[in-house]
Amino acid sequence: MRDVVSLWTKLNAGTAPDGVTLPLKLSDDTVQSAFAAAVAGLQAAYAQEAVTAQEVVLARANREVSKRSAYLTMKAYRVAVPARCKQFPALVSTLPALTPAAGHTPDPVNASAVFQAPDQAKVVYSASTDAALDHYELRGDPGDAYNDDDAVTIESRLPGDAREFVTGFGLTQPGARVALKVYVVLTMGNEAGSAVTLVTRPA
Repeated sequence: MRDVVSLWTKLNAGTAPDGVTLPLKLSDDTVQSAFAAAVAGLQAAYAQEAVTAQEVVLARANREVSKRSAYLTMKAYRVAVPARCKQFPALVSTLPALTPAAGHTPDPVNASAVFQAPDQAKVVYSASTDAALDHYELRGDPGDAYNDDDAVTIESRLPGDAREFVTGFGLTQPGARVALKVYVVLTMGNEAGSAVTLVTRPA
C-alpha cells in the first residue's frame, strides 16, 4: 500500500493521459491524501499491535511465575498444617484439596454454539452419563483460539438444569469472536472439556 500511495502522488503530479482527470480519485471519491492518512493509521495500528502482543507474552510469563510460587506455597501449607495441628482434627479435615482426588477423567460432552442477536452466543451440549457428575461449566477465551490458561469460567449448570448457556461474553463489539468449551466436572474435581466451538458477532 505504501507503493500505491507513492505512485498515486507521482500520477497526480504528472500529465493526465487521454480520458483521465487528475487528481485521481477512487470510485467512492477518496483522494490521495485521505488514502495516505488511512495507510499511515493502519501502519500505526500494526505497530501498536506488535507492542501489545509482546506485553501479553511478558504478562503471561510473569503470571506463570506467580502461579508456580502460589502452588509451592499452598503445597508447603498443606504439608505443614496436618503435622502442626494434630490437636485440631476438624480443622485438618476441612483443608481444601490442592489437586483433584484420585479418580477417573470423564468423557467430554458434545457442544455447539450459534450467534444469537443482538450480542450473545447460545451454547447447547449433550448430557454426561458419568455417575460422579457434579456440574457443567462454560468457559471462554475471547479471540480466534482457546487457551486453557487464558480461559475464564462464565457460568455453570447442575445436572438437572436445561442444557444450554446464553452469554454475551467476548461479543461486546461487532466483529468480535469468542472460543468456548463446555466442561464436565466430577465430584472429585476431575474434568474434561468439549471440543472448541467458535462464535462470531457479525460486523
